[in-house]
Amino acid sequence: MCISLKQCLHVNSKHQQMASIEKQLLGTETVRALRSRGVQSVICGLSANDMEQQFKEAGADAFLFKPFPCEKEALSVELTRVLKTRGMLC
Repeated sequence: MCISLKQCLHVNSKHQQMASIEKQLLGTETVRALRSRGVQSVICGLSANDMEQQFKEAGADAFLFKPFPCEKEALSVELTRVLKTRGMLC
């Protein structure tokens, strides 16, 4: 998970399989920047607002509304769904 814009822009796609980007971190701009640098990691947008279309248009693979589930099973279901968007899980 990226906790700052600077950290997200230094993602090494060979080692990081998934990045979650929050709207408050200049979300869609960060997604575009990562994709323009060739980052192939799964990117999931996060926002309490309905930003799914904007994140997807920017190159995100998935989107989660905040607050997202904190219960272990529900969170596992959501993360599995996100990772399946790029075939990372069967």
